[in-house]
Amino acid sequence: MVIFAAKITHMEQSDYQKITQSDRTIIKCDRSFVGKLTIPEEVTRISSEAFEGCSYITSIETHDRITKIKWRAFKGCSSLESIEIPYIVAKVEYETFKGCSSLTSIKIPSSVMEIEMSAFEGCRSLTSIKIPNRVNEIDSYAFYGCSSLTTIQIPASVKKLGERVFSGCSSLTSVDIQGSIDVIRSGTFEKCLELTSIKLPSTLAWIGSNAFNGCRSLKSLVIPQGTIGFGDGVFKGCTSLATIEIPDSVVKIGAYVFFACNNLTSIHLPKSIEKISRYTFAYCFRLASIDIPCSVTEIEDSAFSYCISLNSVKFAEGLKVIGEWAFSDCTSLKSIDIPSSVATIGDYAFENCTNVTEIHIRHKQPIDFTSAFDGLELSKIKLTVPIGSIVDYQHHPFYTHFAKVEAEK
Repeated sequence: MVIFAAKITHMEQSDYQKITQSDRTIIKCDRSFVGKLTIPEEVTRISSEAFEGCSYITSIETHDRITKIKWRAFKGCSSLESIEIPYIVAKVEYETFKGCSSLTSIKIPSSVMEIEMSAFEGCRSLTSIKIPNRVNEIDSYAFYGCSSLTTIQIPASVKKLGERVFSGCSSLTSVDIQGSIDVIRSGTFEKCLELTSIKLPSTLAWIGSNAFNGCRSLKSLVIPQGTIGFGDGVFKGCTSLATIEIPDSVVKIGAYVFFACNNLTSIHLPKSIEKISRYTFAYCFRLASIDIPCSVTEIEDSAFSYCISLNSVKFAEGLKVIGEWAFSDCTSLKSIDIPSSVATIGDYAFENCTNVTEIHIRHKQPIDFTSAFDGLELSKIKLTVPIGSIVDYQHHPFYTHFAKVEAEK
């Protein structure tokens, strides 16, 4: 039923529909509308997709009688530069402003308690935004690709951040998380290229996969006590990361976590982890030393491959498995000390560690590790073995290739 004729140029009478005796909704706007648009005082709701694809609207003037703005209401309004969300609106719904690529500013009222998935995705001209103190959830992709956003403060009211909330915010330099968030989900800050600092909440328990992947300007980070682990690729490609503090509460570090962290020179691994996953430290070109804690039983494939500055590795008794290519191409490594607890060394584990001059194997009985040392000139390497085991090693076909075999002192 038509309530009244349109008061906005290029809107048809059917654009308004009776919802209740007092509520009126804008159903659809003519996509050819150009310039500034004023929402009539009679309107109390804006329907889903009402202005979707209205790419010539430059600004929209709202009023405080509007109680709801539905999903995708302004999606693809690529010329829209500014809008104020009415103070009664309780949430910014799914894809409401997605693709509003010219939007430079927006005021979110204190009434808003939730920012739904992809609400501001692709708002690449948005430079700043204030999140109200009543917001308790920011859903996945909410600010994905907001490439001009420079700072963000997440208030104490926020209890949940979805996946990739700020992914692709390539101008974001700092983040202040004040809320009691326990999980930073997958890709939350992925490819925030200019992010230099972030304060993580003391309530944090888990950092999801690729959470900081590609944050090439991040230089240092303190992981709060109580955090239990990292998913895969969390700090992958953080090429400026030089220092990171990992508490003893951490029990799991996923694969590729520090992959290509070129400025990382040293790191303390907690005594609570049991495994160093594949490619965890691969291509960390400046990593100079590493102490493997006694809790670690396995070093997976390529965990330290191409750590070309690595000159010192300390293994502890209790280590059982060194995976394939685990230390391949660690060209600064000069000595290798294999604990007696090691039962398996994978193929090419120390391939092309061309500066090794001494290998200490602590097994009383020789184990054939032939393929582990491919690419090493064994004829120039001294082998040290347990007292009383020299004869056994000297008669083993593989160990006859070493320059000499000596008993440990």
